[in-house]
Amino acid sequence: MTGPQFSQSFSERSMPAAPVRRSSLASLAGNTFFGVASVVFFVFGTFWNSFGGPWGPGTSALLASLVFALHFLLSARRASALDPVVWVPVAMLIFYFGLPVAIELLGHSGPRGYNAMGEGLNLPRNLARGYCLSLLTITSFIWGIHLVGLRDLSAGPARNPNRDNSLLPAGLVLTIGAMAMFSAGVAIMGPSVVFGRWVEYWEAKASGADPRLVDMGFVFWECGIFVLIASYDRRRKLINAFMWCSAALLAGILVQNGNRSNLIQLAIGVGWCYSQRVRRIPPVPIATAAVVALLLVPVLKEWRDFRSVEISTRSSPIALAGKALYEMGSSGLIFPYTLDYIPSQKPYALGSSFLWAALGLIPNVGLTPRTQGFQSGDTHPAEWLARTLSPNPHSVVGYGYTMGAEWYFNFGTPGVLLGSALLGFLVTRLRNSAQTSSLKLVVSALAFAAMAGYVRNIIGYSLRFLVWPLWGLLLIRFILSLLVRRPPAAARLGSVPTSGI
Repeated sequence: MTGPQFSQSFSERSMPAAPVRRSSLASLAGNTFFGVASVVFFVFGTFWNSFGGPWGPGTSALLASLVFALHFLLSARRASALDPVVWVPVAMLIFYFGLPVAIELLGHSGPRGYNAMGEGLNLPRNLARGYCLSLLTITSFIWGIHLVGLRDLSAGPARNPNRDNSLLPAGLVLTIGAMAMFSAGVAIMGPSVVFGRWVEYWEAKASGADPRLVDMGFVFWECGIFVLIASYDRRRKLINAFMWCSAALLAGILVQNGNRSNLIQLAIGVGWCYSQRVRRIPPVPIATAAVVALLLVPVLKEWRDFRSVEISTRSSPIALAGKALYEMGSSGLIFPYTLDYIPSQKPYALGSSFLWAALGLIPNVGLTPRTQGFQSGDTHPAEWLARTLSPNPHSVVGYGYTMGAEWYFNFGTPGVLLGSALLGFLVTRLRNSAQTSSLKLVVSALAFAAMAGYVRNIIGYSLRFLVWPLWGLLLIRFILSLLVRRPPAAARLGSVPTSGI
């Protein structure tokens, strides 16, 4: 590739975008219904005791399913089968309402029923109200989606014939560099730790082993794959082979490592980029793959914990589905436990967890990892909950957190309503602009993958997943642009004579 051609690959070429269908009856119905439903659930969640606790977790799960079904019907003609405006709400359904579905529909109550977060913990007093606020979270998020209006991206790359390869060189460097970063991290921590049982990996972290190159290697590697898919050109067979091989290798490592969170984020980002740049996939195989993935959740848990799948192989598909929903749905208990202690025993954080999450974006380039980061236990929701609930204060395993609960942790019930709607609004704006350039497609993929993590985590983790790889990508692109030799002025002017001008 010559200098001018290489330089041209960095030019951002605008791509045509499909119009936003926002004046339709479906769009008006979505704005009206989800807005009214959010206000209704806000009132019930705020004055729950005054209403006498009108329903239980199972009813909240049913209402959430009906809310999602309506959202799906209103969005189906404008969203592809891999569209994250569908799959992020699906993640909310599974992680927030999987527990009552497993217990009350599939008959899988696990060893502790609604006490799924662990032995020694008392059942939260605000169990039913917590599920009502989880219902408010998903309804408000969907309301934010419909407030923006969905651009018709259902046709995928068919309406996007132009190719933007401006990120391809930076994507190759980022992917190869992330693979080298991960390899160096394995050398530091030791292969037996990185590829051993999950508890050994976390115990090594707690004991002072430096996991940064491994953890961030995963994040940068995923971003590199998103960039390569966003820059897809079927004529580049060698690059395409590297792209798919590196994606398969990363997925295999994540399975061996037991890192299901990164695996889900990888699947969402790859699926979104693939559907918009490579090929549209019909809904049936996507739904089939999703069901298979759900059934594999307990298999992967058994593998990461015991390096065995003997129990899973003896379980029926219904039993596997029950185990998966029971385990993943335990995240829905975060809200009830948070309600038990805030504001009765701890005041609202008033945005401090978001402030410290922003400060946590400052990379640690020192020789030793941070032990506490920038947040204290009072401003880090997950650490606060683990310290409050854990019967073993020295345990290396926490309870995680959830998106809606963090907004409540900071601002109470109004924060759940407005914060969830704001996030739905912002990520839909990114989604609607995804086809205009490769960079915007990658940013939207990172944002949706981060949202999939934020569903069951704190915002600090999700922001790092979004911002750090984006910084790395833009820095690499800037450095490469400086290394490319610009053609001499005469060559740029061509053979236009200078005399007589």
